[in-house]
Amino acid sequence: MCTDIQTPPTEDFEVRIPTARHRICGNWAWGTIPMYEIAFKHLGIRLPFTDLEVSIFRHLRLAPSQLHPNSLAFIKAFEKTAEYLGLGPTLPLFFYHFGLQRSCPRGERAKGKLVKGAPVPDAKHGWVSLRQRKRLFDMFDESVRGFKSVFYGVRPITTKGWNNFVRRGHRIDELGQEVLDEQGLPIEEDFARFPFYWRRDHYSMSTKEFVFTLGALSAEERADYKKLLEFVEGLPPFLLSDSNGEPLLGEDGRRLTCPKVIATKELLACDTSEELTVFWSMLVAFFIYFLPTVYCFLYLLAFGFAN
Repeated sequence: MCTDIQTPPTEDFEVRIPTARHRICGNWAWGTIPMYEIAFKHLGIRLPFTDLEVSIFRHLRLAPSQLHPNSLAFIKAFEKTAEYLGLGPTLPLFFYHFGLQRSCPRGERAKGKLVKGAPVPDAKHGWVSLRQRKRLFDMFDESVRGFKSVFYGVRPITTKGWNNFVRRGHRIDELGQEVLDEQGLPIEEDFARFPFYWRRDHYSMSTKEFVFTLGALSAEERADYKKLLEFVEGLPPFLLSDSNGEPLLGEDGRRLTCPKVIATKELLACDTSEELTVFWSMLVAFFIYFLPTVYCFLYLLAFGFAN
């Protein structure tokens, strides 16, 4: 079992092994969050959660394990790409590019098609998945299998860890008023910064209510999205080959290609800054190779010949 759940040298969290009665979708002890092992083993998730991750869980009104593994992979790939390109990883920017789709065991509620204000039916709801406005990131895995049976709880064990999961605030009654103690002072208590357990209230909203429009983005966010688009669109295409490794040619005799996107699985496999540097450098190197000859010459003139 993979118990590497936190970013070294962090030691603010611990793993809680589930008993036979525990379910991934059930309520665990306060502060213990059920997580699939795959999130830490393969998807690059590490504690403490980043500010963007906390914001996403809170915005969607979902526990982390309610997001499909491929969607958690998208979050990490977006964060790593934003860091490399110097983009601001904001919630509006993220939910401008990513929309939502829901698995729907039965009923229209999970599809977000129920009339607003209608009562929530007593139905089972599946995972929530992210879908892209335009394909910039490759899917981690087209068919993620075998992950559902391996899960455990993660829980903070230090004040620093708890601050990642909860915030301190005043207790509020059902009328929205502060609750006072016998001395007339506000009663303070801990509030979850995002849902710890599987919840249904996410499904009371249409998927459209979670996304941002272009008009909702700031000038900086629009510029960042343009930079992201230009980066991916500038990547060289994949050269297609058959099962024997022979080049595939079109009717005109030219080599067949397909657009290249950011390889999510390979990106998330990078555990160190050195590996990340190699990953991005290879993309840039391939990019230079496919540039028109005149630009290759200018690049070599400016950099290669100088060395």
